[in-house]
Amino acid sequence: MRFGIGASEVDEVGATDGIEVANVALGDAFPRGVFVAHDGYNPIAPSGDRQNVKLVPWERVAHSMSRSLTLDTDWDPFD
Repeated sequence: MRFGIGASEVDEVGATDGIEVANVALGDAFPRGVFVAHDGYNPIAPSGDRQNVKLVPWERVAHSMSRSLTLDTDWDPFD
């Protein structure tokens, strides 16, 4: 499966060398988890070449798949 983080999310991710998912509740901004993508290019930075990360609610990514992924946030990493 392939997907992209487009400009409608934050700003487009053009290239990445790292992604991560945390499927635990992380407060009001990410109650179902978060998808993190390293972005090798930042067009809104003054020089246009500073790297950053994009944070997207995990349910947006999970539900965008052709077969929606199951969201299970019952696991507590602090338990």
